[in-house]
Amino acid sequence: MSTDKIQLFERVGADEDHFVMLCKDLKNLSKKENKDLKFPYWISRKYDGIFCIAHKVRRGLVEIGSRTGERYTSMKHIEQACDKIMATDTIMIFEAMIEKPQVLLEGETETSVTFEKLNKISGACRGSKQAPEIVAYVHDFLLYSEFCGLKTTPFAMRYSRVCLLHDVDHFEVVEQKYCPSLEAAKEMCKNILEIGGEGVVLTASASPYMFKGYRGLAKIKLKGTLSFDLRVLDVVEGKGKFKGTVGALRVEWFNDKTIDISGMCNAERDLWWLNKENIVGKIVEVEAMNKSPKGVLTQPRFKCIRFDKGDSDVDLNVDEGRIRCYEV
Repeated sequence: MSTDKIQLFERVGADEDHFVMLCKDLKNLSKKENKDLKFPYWISRKYDGIFCIAHKVRRGLVEIGSRTGERYTSMKHIEQACDKIMATDTIMIFEAMIEKPQVLLEGETETSVTFEKLNKISGACRGSKQAPEIVAYVHDFLLYSEFCGLKTTPFAMRYSRVCLLHDVDHFEVVEQKYCPSLEAAKEMCKNILEIGGEGVVLTASASPYMFKGYRGLAKIKLKGTLSFDLRVLDVVEGKGKFKGTVGALRVEWFNDKTIDISGMCNAERDLWWLNKENIVGKIVEVEAMNKSPKGVLTQPRFKCIRFDKGDSDVDLNVDEGRIRCYEV
């Protein structure tokens, strides 16, 4: 893995925390920002990949870096593609993704694209070997003057450049849609979660690019969570620092499957290891980032015991879960 910085990082004189424009989480808006939040926005799917920035330094030299300016050297195929389609001193911002091949059984039809886990994508980006399986999901396409704030071009105009990448090998255009309200954003977030996505991003169409670590109303992420009420079947001993205590709760899942979840505090771990009858058989709320089309929960965690419930979602055959999005 190279620890060199891309030339763009050195050129703009930023530090690692203030290099690129970032999304602000909706739940972290200030009171003033909540008041100033005005729709409509543009809305797109939030991809759970690795943020990348590509800069064409000159003909024959494209550098790809991370959000902190670290240079990635494992994407020669994307560097070469950028060299062909980008003008000198232009910048492309994209999410590095690895698409999973679909294995269809007899009678099944093709579903939406699914992706490898973040740790696999991260390893491919930061590795010393070439990773031709990486696909660039493009968010923005800028001139250097726009990136560093010398020119204030609205996102809508910059996105028109992104749209020129349709049908170009190794690139996918991140689709933007009109979003009239927060309720509409929550509904799209729910739909994205149901197909295994992470959430949505709201972008103000008239906003210029604002780098150096900007987080504000120009770009807001809405991740939401998916929750289930499930029955605890057993406790599982932990490893390492959790050896001799509860490492995970084993909870029921649909189709006679089980899931191991973490997220408990140390006191709960110790109490339930010594007295597992205090947790086994109880209904607990399990929160996850999303659920894949094949029914696998992403990052499931224990939230609380549901003392008010006697039936689990498995008992009730409620397999869609409950979407919870941030409130304003």
